[in-house]
Amino acid sequence: MNNSLKPMTEALVLDLKKLESRAYHAAEWAEDTLRCYHATIPKLQEEAAARLRVLYGWMFVPLTFWPFTHRP
Repeated sequence: MNNSLKPMTEALVLDLKKLESRAYHAAEWAEDTLRCYHATIPKLQEEAAARLRVLYGWMFVPLTFWPFTHRP
């Protein structure tokens, strides 16, 4: 595996493990989004990356605390 991809892959695996224990199949519906996030974030300029990190943080907030309803 390419060493530059290894940290992204490890981070993705850890993120999915965090979500596996969540209700509503969170890891299942979030996997594509997390893959895209981890592939994109290293390529962004800092300002754009900072905005995206805020949204990324919401991926780990229990769905019952989201300010809107999620429907997969």
